[in-house]
Amino acid sequence: EYYGDSFDGVPVTYVTQQSRDGLADALLTAESEISDEFVLLNGDNLIRANVDELVSRHRETGADVTALTERVPQADAGNGAVFETDDGEITGLVEKPEDPPSTLVPRGCYAFSTTILHACHLVTPGRTEEYELTDAIDLLVQAGRRLETVEMDGWCYNVNTPADRRAVGALLDDEP
Repeated sequence: EYYGDSFDGVPVTYVTQQSRDGLADALLTAESEISDEFVLLNGDNLIRANVDELVSRHRETGADVTALTERVPQADAGNGAVFETDDGEITGLVEKPEDPPSTLVPRGCYAFSTTILHACHLVTPGRTEEYELTDAIDLLVQAGRRLETVEMDGWCYNVNTPADRRAVGALLDDEP
């Protein structure tokens, strides 16, 4: 109701994921509306960062996946997806590992080619019992598809609780 059928002159189409079965499933719910490259932001994230740079890098390189990334403390690395690396090169992506292989994490903001949809169709429920977008991205990496990263310049917060909403609200109130 807030946005209606368009926002700032851009048409808006809504799709509803019937059950919470993971981000790969959510993306496939919207598959019929996707015909070209697109940007995905996790629905529980609020971001003020260099998304324009993410889109530019994606277009310039022809990557299948371009991820906004951040280095986090080792203690926080296992809270979500974590990139596997070898001598600085990304070799994989794992969801909520017990022993994180690095401190480089995606921030839930991606630019994708439509190849991600094919990978989402191949994902099976994993340890989390959900169809993880992480697994679909990892399939593309394992297949040798191009993955680019852009280091986040700004901030991104997961907003899952009333306390999170208050914290992000305070951040927004402090911005000019």
